[in-house]
Amino acid sequence: MGETVLPERIASPTGFALDLAGFLRALPSIPANNGPPAGPRNFHRGGDLACYDAQFREDVEVLSHRLKAAAVSEVWAMALSSHWGHAPGRVHGGMAVGNLPVESGKLGGVIDLGATCVGDPACDLVPAWTFLGVEGCRTLRDALPLDRATWERGRGWVLWKALIVAAGLAETNAWEGGQAWSTIASVLADHAEPRGYGARAAEGSK
Repeated sequence: MGETVLPERIASPTGFALDLAGFLRALPSIPANNGPPAGPRNFHRGGDLACYDAQFREDVEVLSHRLKAAAVSEVWAMALSSHWGHAPGRVHGGMAVGNLPVESGKLGGVIDLGATCVGDPACDLVPAWTFLGVEGCRTLRDALPLDRATWERGRGWVLWKALIVAAGLAETNAWEGGQAWSTIASVLADHAEPRGYGARAAEGSK
């Protein structure tokens, strides 16, 4: 069903972001009773990002020759400084490009529920930095009722995975390696942008 999502295959980043936001807003309506918790089976997505702190530091050391280590470490510290303060909700847990097929330039669906769990939705925000671009990222943020801290944790999740790939610690290919560096650059650019959080997210942080 559809093709793997790539920026050049998306007719409108803002339209794609709105469709994706609709899916993410619908997830909490699924009863969380008896839902599986985050854990090793889904790489702890939906859980506490701090479980990867040692791995993060290892990745930064491996990549120190070409990484803006201070900026990356600041993003990580911000991600670890907060926790989901609401009742655990349904989390997809696998918002990778391969699970968001494109049909006729639009979101064709969201597939692969193997990592779904009940927990913190921050890990489901990764598309904001992997392929949506600046306008798509801002649109997604404005369309979701999440506070600044949740977006900061989301940046931590996408940064964690990108560093693993960039450091060569996961099986990958040349395209995925390049994509990892593009994602890292997107995260750092967003971190440096005062209004990168979008209107609604910024209001939620006040």
